Amino acid sequence: MVVNPGEFNKKIQIVTLVEGKDSDGFPKKSLKECFAPWAKVSQKSANETFKAGAEFATSQKRFLIRYVEGITYQMYVMYNGELYDIIYLNDYEEAHKYIEIIGEKNGTIKT
Repeated sequence: MVVNPGEFNKKIQIVTLVEGKDSDGFPKKSLKECFAPWAKVSQKSANETFKAGAEFATSQKRFLIRYVEGITYQMYVMYNGELYDIIYLNDYEEAHKYIEIIGEKNGTIKT
């Protein structure tokens, strides 16, 4: 695969959800940054579906980054202030040079 390093021009964050307690002892969720790589970002798809008579829109993006060890499906991608569930990870040719991440916009996590 030929990759132009100049295309890695968008800063993203790979984050994980951490559950803790606030100063009053109430449960609190927060996001903790695990990695902050530069990425090539492209729109993968946008779909509208109908479930139980209601309309839902989904949006997927493709994030291509240099290889880092430790990214899992339990993590999220933060890009332009929006959170994406990681739904697909691909180590190209298992060469440990690049990772393709497909993320789907998440509208459910509240911190």
